[in-house]
Amino acid sequence: MSRPAAVFAFLAVLGAFAAAAPVPAAGDEACIFDQAAQLEHYREMERRIPGARYDAAEKLLTIERGAARITVGRGGCVHFGLTITHAAPAAPGDADRDAAFARAVALVAEFGGGELVSADAVAAAIRDEAFELAQEGFYYLRVPGVEAFSIAYGVAGGRLTVEVSYYIN
Repeated sequence: MSRPAAVFAFLAVLGAFAAAAPVPAAGDEACIFDQAAQLEHYREMERRIPGARYDAAEKLLTIERGAARITVGRGGCVHFGLTITHAAPAAPGDADRDAAFARAVALVAEFGGGELVSADAVAAAIRDEAFELAQEGFYYLRVPGVEAFSIAYGVAGGRLTVEVSYYIN
């Protein structure tokens, strides 16, 4: 595995771990964000999105669309965030920054629900070049309203993965 692919795989695993990390029960005073409301939001997405299935153990919503798989992880206790991942078979030229940015905007528009940021704000940050390359295939964007916003993309195992992650404190 090339270094960029290994780094991307590590970041993807780290993002999935953060999204699936156990959170204290709703009654825990240490939690700033309402845990019951977070579960209800997942259930509402599951009802609204055809083919969506919520996995309580993983705390992830998964949507299968043909050969593509989309996962949505959202929530938190002290930090509230969303991680949206789209993985599909890769075609030549798919691992292109502009295509990954366009996919990221589409993912925020469809699955971000306007929580924390809008797809328009993400598109504006891209248009205004308010981003920096952290390493190959991994960008930080300056998007108003959130502490951090990142887009990661890469090809591994014949699949192109684009991941959007953002959070607030």
